[in-house]
Amino acid sequence: MLPDEPLTDAAARKLARIIAQSGTVVFGQHAVDQMVLRGLTNADCLNVIRGGWSQGWDFRDQTYRYQLATHRIVVVVAFDDITTLVVITCWRIK
Repeated sequence: MLPDEPLTDAAARKLARIIAQSGTVVFGQHAVDQMVLRGLTNADCLNVIRGGWSQGWDFRDQTYRYQLATHRIVVVVAFDDITTLVVITCWRIK
């Protein structure tokens, strides 16, 4: 968890893009299970992280979670630290 959370939408989007480019992106087991179930790939999720927008945050299980989205896919992420992003879950928009 970052000390200045919750982040604004713009700050979350910017940090996610920086981490996707030069940090570490970790896919949690739930995210992997949901990707298989929904026909998504790591590349799909990374594309959302790199090119999507932020749709706000939620606080669950002692973690701030941010929704990043495109018109087709939503990816929920958390920041482990300033260089590590964890993909928590993902789904297709119908």
